[in-house]
Amino acid sequence: MMHYVLILAGGKGSRLKGGKIPKQFLKLENLPILMHSIKAFKNADPNCDIHIALPRGYQSKWKALCKKYSFNTKHKIYIGGKRRIDTVAKGLKHIYKNMLIKEKNFLNKKKREHLVSIHDSARPFINSKFILELLNTAKRNGSAVPVVELKNSLRKI
Repeated sequence: MMHYVLILAGGKGSRLKGGKIPKQFLKLENLPILMHSIKAFKNADPNCDIHIALPRGYQSKWKALCKKYSFNTKHKIYIGGKRRIDTVAKGLKHIYKNMLIKEKNFLNKKKREHLVSIHDSARPFINSKFILELLNTAKRNGSAVPVVELKNSLRKI
């Protein structure tokens, strides 16, 4: 069973105040947020196949960040869609296309089951333990939906 990961980083952060840099490229603990998500999935499942959706025109920015931070974790890039649903659909097509290339005569083989994790790159606090819990649930039940306890906060403005 192959585990594919779609990390959705296709937004431009337009709702972020003063947002000239998309959220996924902002630094958290001296590393761009997107890199935290990639590391969490690779730590949970070193054999997973990671596919990252980037906004059009940001591929060179991402490559420069990978070089700057010596980030060599293997992943594939594709261009995100206008909406999140479009980005997910494009990602699934991207995975399928790569699957056909990787597994020659894919259609002639016995039915194979694969898992696809879909993660929003602007949510950097996912950890390997939680990912493994989700993967185990999905393997047992066919799917898993992450649920985390709400943490309320009050702010004085």
